Amino acid sequence: MTGNISLLHNVHDMLLIQVELANGMNTLATKKVLAYLNPKIILKDVLYVRKLNCRLISIGQFIEDLYSFFTFINEFCVT
Repeated sequence: MTGNISLLHNVHDMLLIQVELANGMNTLATKKVLAYLNPKIILKDVLYVRKLNCRLISIGQFIEDLYSFFTFINEFCVT
């Protein structure tokens, strides 16, 4: 999810999805997009949430879509 639409490609309107933010407030995801992290890593079905002021990646979705793995060690992550 992201609130920065300028990072996104192939933006499509979708049925609204309610999203709960970390502060407990609810808002709506209004668009579904492709997000290019780099030329080789493309995330599909990323939600655009206008009120979100950060970017969140679902590790589970990342692993499923890109057939990847992650290892977390203290403050370090290897993929």
